[in-house]
Amino acid sequence: MTTQSPVRAHDTTTTPVPTACGTDPDAGVNTAVVAAVVDLQVALRQFDEWYAAARDLHPIDLRAVIVVGCHHRTENRYPTPSLVAARLCLTTSSATSLIARLTATGLLQRVRDDRDRRLVRVELTDTGWALLADHHVRLGGFLPRGGLSGPFAEWLAAVTAGIRGDHRPDTLAPTGPTTGHDDTGPGAGR
Repeated sequence: MTTQSPVRAHDTTTTPVPTACGTDPDAGVNTAVVAAVVDLQVALRQFDEWYAAARDLHPIDLRAVIVVGCHHRTENRYPTPSLVAARLCLTTSSATSLIARLTATGLLQRVRDDRDRRLVRVELTDTGWALLADHHVRLGGFLPRGGLSGPFAEWLAAVTAGIRGDHRPDTLAPTGPTTGHDDTGPGAGR
């Protein structure tokens, strides 16, 4: 008589198993590239956590400075507090507390919009710009000499633009039985 193991083998015929490299023919995605991008994301987050801790900042404080500076660089204007909240996935009240804390530390300041005095924008102070510049210099130390150029730089810019453009809740919803929750209850499909 044979005894059956209490551990059931994973059935790969019904459940797709993520691959570490190669191309997933069903999705048309090069999983090696996706894995490399995810590894880069994890490394960048870890760098930011170390960088923030070395300056007695919380990582969300550093991310707020980065969001404000990058928005100014790409849009040629400073963001509103609600945009900062959205980019950091915070409620407006949490973002208000964060902005108040960073204003008290001298990294940010609130200013009225020149064109619409009803709007408040969040600006980096000189200290905030210096922190962002130092962050970029230190992060740049990990890049290849000569920087990024050519097709790879274009590809990286396209990936970044695609993620920013598609970073909406409706495009990031699970597409299968991946959540472990019943998607038919109250609030389903939001």
